Amino acid sequence: MADAYGNKPVGPDALSLALSQIAVDSHWTDVNRGPSILHVVWSLLALSTLVVLIRLCIKLRKTKRLYWDDVIIIFALCLAYGHAICISRTVHYGLGRHLAFIPAAQREGALRTGFISLAFGHFAPMFGRISFCITLLYLTATDARMRAWPTIVIIGLQVLINAIAVGLVFGQCGNEIDILWTPGKQLLYYQKCWVATIQTKYGYFQGSFNTATDLYLTVVPALLIAHSRLSKKAKAELALFLCLSSLAMIASAVKTYEAKLLSALLDYTYDLYMFIVWMAVEYNMVMVASSMPVLRTLFIKDHSDASSRPAHYDVPMDSLWSRKSSRNHSKQMSSTSEEHLATPVEERDAGGHGIQVTREVMLTYETNDAPFVHAALLDDRVFIVTGGARGLGLTLAEALVEAGAHVYCVDRLPQPAEDFYQTQDRVSQFGVGSLQYRRVDVQHAAELNEAVASIAAERKRLDGLVAAAGVQYVCDALEYPSEKITEMMNINYGGVYLSAVACAREMIKYKCPGSMVLIGSMSGLIANKGLRSSVYNSSKAAVIQLGRSLAMEWGKVMDGRAIRVNVLCPGNILTPMVEKNFEDEPHLKKLWEEGNMMGRLSRPEEYRGAVLFMLSDASSFMTGSHLVIDGGYTAW
Repeated sequence: MADAYGNKPVGPDALSLALSQIAVDSHWTDVNRGPSILHVVWSLLALSTLVVLIRLCIKLRKTKRLYWDDVIIIFALCLAYGHAICISRTVHYGLGRHLAFIPAAQREGALRTGFISLAFGHFAPMFGRISFCITLLYLTATDARMRAWPTIVIIGLQVLINAIAVGLVFGQCGNEIDILWTPGKQLLYYQKCWVATIQTKYGYFQGSFNTATDLYLTVVPALLIAHSRLSKKAKAELALFLCLSSLAMIASAVKTYEAKLLSALLDYTYDLYMFIVWMAVEYNMVMVASSMPVLRTLFIKDHSDASSRPAHYDVPMDSLWSRKSSRNHSKQMSSTSEEHLATPVEERDAGGHGIQVTREVMLTYETNDAPFVHAALLDDRVFIVTGGARGLGLTLAEALVEAGAHVYCVDRLPQPAEDFYQTQDRVSQFGVGSLQYRRVDVQHAAELNEAVASIAAERKRLDGLVAAAGVQYVCDALEYPSEKITEMMNINYGGVYLSAVACAREMIKYKCPGSMVLIGSMSGLIANKGLRSSVYNSSKAAVIQLGRSLAMEWGKVMDGRAIRVNVLCPGNILTPMVEKNFEDEPHLKKLWEEGNMMGRLSRPEEYRGAVLFMLSDASSFMTGSHLVIDGGYTAW
């Protein structure tokens, strides 16, 4: 064995004498710090247990199940209890006292359980950090600017580096591990085992890496919060709950400093006091920090007054490995959530129809490997809506802004309709998203490409398109002017084609996989009764086929990631274009109302939810499809 000063081997009969002599030289007294160790370890463990249990209760109440990050945090908690039990047993044998004052019969028990406790102490914070990393994988998937691979790499390195640390403890003496605690063999340490400073040096490295991991787990949530368009108050609240890893980082840094004592072999039971205390602080702070985002739901109030607030949408998230069916999500608009990062509010339109949405992220974990956004968009996405100066295009643009997106309405009108400015004033009060207008004729490729490129460059991204520009001309086929055929096909089909290509080019440039919704019509599937517009019907049929073709081409266009393309086929809508049809042919209104199963025409706002679904990651496996919403008109 070695003394506490030079780490030189002592003679075979000198251990007890050396201990006694050092005790005299150092003026040791029989101080017992064991009770204070137990007080710290069990008090902190009680706190972290309470936090984890509240987390699990919230999860079960909200989602009726647990997920992988929950399973891992439970395992971390079990390891923490293993550490606390070992420490309690070690204190019984004499941990916290100078080794010289511990009876020889108890020294072996103190050292043996002390070494065993190190394994629990290393692995408990490791699994706590992995649990938080998995939660971060869910969150970073909601921000196109964040990448998942650094978190995945950190998970792998956490396992590797901490496993090596435990391996060094129990492998330093080869297959004679009992040399570490058996009194009759301890004198063989320097003959059979590695130099003790290896433990200290690797402890510095391991602690530094864990501290860096905690820094990462603090910075990434801060970046996610900074990228959002939340109020300063909301950001401060989120920072409080998501950046608590800074406390674990401090504990890890102090524990790393105390790792110098790992080579002080002669008085292990006394010198490791601070190392053990800070190890307990570290793993408990890690578990608390990884659970606090879920606990934020306890502090969110349900605001029912939405007179000046936008509609927001529930944003559930998929578990990375869950195999549970997502059929429950099809039964209700507002799904349950694990982590509220926003306050839900409700807005009702004049018709009494309400949609609940969230400005910030509300998390549940379900079946896909991508963020599952239920009829919603996330903050800061950028969309272009052609034909957005009025009518259906403007209504859909407003819905996107309410969900937090930045929307650019494109139309050939020199100035948008008065409705646009009223909508722009209304959405400006929401505090999220934005609504702007660009005069562009979708028939002119160069002009369109320039406008789309300018929009994407302004925001450094483009996430999708709603191609709603279209015109109508009612006329018998035998009398249809050729110039009207050209104009209608150029706008209804050519404009959609050019818009999709222009947007796809910029989405690829800025590496933004996203979604496009091409506005078709049920008239592209049937001969719309009473509507003498063969060219219009044909143009919409072409749009449906275009959607399939572009979806095929762009399914893996960005390193395996897709630009999804789908077509929305509305039924008869009360828009300015349709009202013009009624002026020309008054009998159409009654004919169309009686032609569907609901006995009425649709309103533009009734397509908001469908477009939000198709543009968001809620429809992440939907491409090349057409969605018919016609009140049952085509189902007869």
